Amino acid sequence: MKTKMLIQTTGLTIIMILLTTFISNAQIHIQGLGVDNEGIAVWNANGSGPEPTGFGHVVPWLGSVGYYTASRDYDGIDPHPDAALCHFLDSITGFPLFVQALTNNGFTPDQVKVKTSLFILKDDIEGEDWFTIDTEHYYNRYNGYYFIELNGESMISGYTNYIFSYLSSAGNPSGFKTSFSMPVNASSNSSDEVKAVAAAFLADMVGQELRFVITDKVITGVFDGNGRYGGVYVDIVAGFLEKGLPELPITGLAADHEGLACWNADGTGPEPEATGHTFWYGGTQYWTTYYIASRDYDDIDPDPNACIGHFIGDLIDFPNLNVQLNYLGYTLDQLTAKTDIATMGNDIEDEDWGVEGNIHWYHTYGNKATIEIAGEPILECIIDTNYNYWYLDDPGSNWSSNTNYVTLSDISANTSSNAQHVAASFLKDLNGHSIKFVSEGNDVSGSIDTCGRNGVFQEILSATLVSKLPAGTHIWDNEVSGTWDLEGSPYVVMGPLNVPDGETLIIEPGVVVKFNTTEMFMIDGCIIAEGTEEDPILFTAFDNSVRWGGMGWDQTPVTNGTSILKHCIFEYAYAYDPENISGYNSGGAIGVNDYENIEISYCLFRYNLADKPGVSNPAGGAIILYESSIPVSHCIFHDNQAGHGGAIALSSNSNPVIDNCLFYNNEALNYYGGVFVTINNCSPQFINCTFANNYAIHGGGVAELQSGGTTTFWNSILWGNSAGNGYNQISSLDPYNCALNIYYSDVEGGTNGINPGIQLEYLYNLELDPDFMDVGEFPFALRETSPCVDAGWPADWYMIANLDIIGNERVFDGNEDGSREIDMGAYEFVASSSSLILGDNSGMKILEKDLQIFPNPFRDEMKANFTLDDRGYVTIDLYDLMGKKIAGLYANSLSAGDHELTFSGHYLAEGIYICRLQTENKMTSRKIIKMR
Repeated sequence: MKTKMLIQTTGLTIIMILLTTFISNAQIHIQGLGVDNEGIAVWNANGSGPEPTGFGHVVPWLGSVGYYTASRDYDGIDPHPDAALCHFLDSITGFPLFVQALTNNGFTPDQVKVKTSLFILKDDIEGEDWFTIDTEHYYNRYNGYYFIELNGESMISGYTNYIFSYLSSAGNPSGFKTSFSMPVNASSNSSDEVKAVAAAFLADMVGQELRFVITDKVITGVFDGNGRYGGVYVDIVAGFLEKGLPELPITGLAADHEGLACWNADGTGPEPEATGHTFWYGGTQYWTTYYIASRDYDDIDPDPNACIGHFIGDLIDFPNLNVQLNYLGYTLDQLTAKTDIATMGNDIEDEDWGVEGNIHWYHTYGNKATIEIAGEPILECIIDTNYNYWYLDDPGSNWSSNTNYVTLSDISANTSSNAQHVAASFLKDLNGHSIKFVSEGNDVSGSIDTCGRNGVFQEILSATLVSKLPAGTHIWDNEVSGTWDLEGSPYVVMGPLNVPDGETLIIEPGVVVKFNTTEMFMIDGCIIAEGTEEDPILFTAFDNSVRWGGMGWDQTPVTNGTSILKHCIFEYAYAYDPENISGYNSGGAIGVNDYENIEISYCLFRYNLADKPGVSNPAGGAIILYESSIPVSHCIFHDNQAGHGGAIALSSNSNPVIDNCLFYNNEALNYYGGVFVTINNCSPQFINCTFANNYAIHGGGVAELQSGGTTTFWNSILWGNSAGNGYNQISSLDPYNCALNIYYSDVEGGTNGINPGIQLEYLYNLELDPDFMDVGEFPFALRETSPCVDAGWPADWYMIANLDIIGNERVFDGNEDGSREIDMGAYEFVASSSSLILGDNSGMKILEKDLQIFPNPFRDEMKANFTLDDRGYVTIDLYDLMGKKIAGLYANSLSAGDHELTFSGHYLAEGIYICRLQTENKMTSRKIIKMR
């Protein structure tokens, strides 16, 4: 007798139904009327007040919907001390602990008030952010906080990705609902009584999330002033708070050619020979099949509509998806799911399957699930394990199952524009949650007996896509400091994040930070993210198809300590610029404005993007520096993209030293500068850098120079870069205002690759194939035969003790005139590929490496710490970047051991210097920065 494939206890399904019923009845009713100084404030702004200029789109029967909204207490719009969004009513279900705690601590529900921060329309694009269908209008406001207070004391707070609003010209009530989000305890500074109520409220959440649903609201008044105009007050006539999670119901009936195909294989068809396990129960032998897939797989069911199932019924918290489908003319049943093949793996008893009492359970592994709209694939996930159960004493043939939680990814890039919009709306509603599929079904008539297969069909009677927050430590707080340790990794950032002025956030090596938000991570204080080569720190998007907003320093107070980014990976970041402020659409991963206490070294920047049109052209896929001279060393930039300056944008007197860095496969999508662009008197220096295979659609496969300044390359390689039209290496829109120095570098095409008219000093350069080594782990390293070996700058003062990009000591060969040579580019050639990989410098003179200068940057005074192996004569000298000796700091004999010397630097001009320590047989140097 054949077993019934994909089997799970019906008791699990009953539990799910009861849980859903319980959640749907878990509500706290609210009201916010103007007579109580409660409700919503909505307005536009002309930019002369606290908000940037913003005007919301126009609805014919209403006028502008207003770009900004908040509770009416926001920023003193309603100065009454009781002003708020709403208060709780007595009608509360599903929150028993909260109700009891209110009573026990002498409170009543109406003492609980809700306030919100600012929400905005963001891009305000029709078909993405707002929709008009017949007489109904729908729109989103984005990214704000709610605050629940009890008797005026802080109790609960939470972040909301969007408010989905709806209104009608037909006289129907208007309202809105927010996305589900996790409330957090905000009562740390409140009284013990409020703390107790807050704890009870969160205990009632039982792993669920919270959303606000307003069922009736009405405009009741107007306001303006302080740069705000067209403002209206809106009363909340009726609404409630509700706990739950996003869900989508699915069905897959055989009559619709939907469901599952389950089979064994004899090896004569496309699958290897495999037969599922057998077992005995109640005197009967049962057997299972080894393979399973949706019935469309490999044309097992050739019907064009074959799949595993389609979405049906009421969508719980998928408002954007629902309205997008209607807006584009789709129906919900056109949203279907398919899976490829899964197997029983090793099919080992008690590991992959078993019989416990009258329950037979087993697992299937490793299939890919795809969601399609009208036949176009838009979303995808990989299901590691499907858990299946069946009651053997059940006279029917029902089974049920559930999968592990997985992440949906957007795969719609090559589909129609409509399909891409559906994918984006789906993910917007899913809001970064993980999902699993819970289903039940039975065997149906029909068999599989072709292509070496022997099996049966099954249909899905009911199924649900269930969501929950992803695993990890969830960061809902707006302000963070302290330490993120490895034990709490990954850290999933759920909303806007800020390190406050005067505070420091330390991130330990190996930590993964996933941003489930498009907001920029602002650093108003200090961040120390110092990984190691073995355990780097990863900053990434929770879903790579929905990029995070990058990290920003915007006029951070100089009183904060130096932020350190070392051995970090920055990927899938994007310069969103939600408020259309000049420059904020640039610098996908890092943006710095008028701040210099940052050190960036040994970091990897990949797949970052800045292409959003705005007040200024989008630039710097990875980094933008504005009035900031940040040292960047030993970093790799690859596959970053921007409108111009594919990896880096420098603006307004930014003069960084960028050394020992590798740039490849970066791209300027719309303008100039495949790697970087300089704007308004910037004078960067690139020292021992390699630029290879970068591209600009117009000019400058490496760089675009604009509006003054002097760009300098030392010991660098510019090879394999190209432009769609214009100059392959360096271009300029106003060449006569820009200067360029290239020394001891290898430049493909020589001056033919450089825009004529630039004030050019071009000395001691090569124009020869650099003969890159084909080593996958170290792209664009040098072979022994490379002309760039020992062809670098013949001076001994700057990089004598420095390391190349992978940690090898720079190699120096003595010349007859006493000068020394290093290699061009980011890598130093060593004797063999194994020593390159291992960083082995056997046989080379090891130079002193433990000279430490602090503070660095410094203002008036600096200290030098170093260790001597033997007693000897020591000199410490200071040089500028042109190799000119500025000062002799120390010259005397010292004993062996540790030493600390203090030097005054008040007389030095602001800038970058080299401090060199030399003994009788060793030498080392360090870059130092003098600040104003």
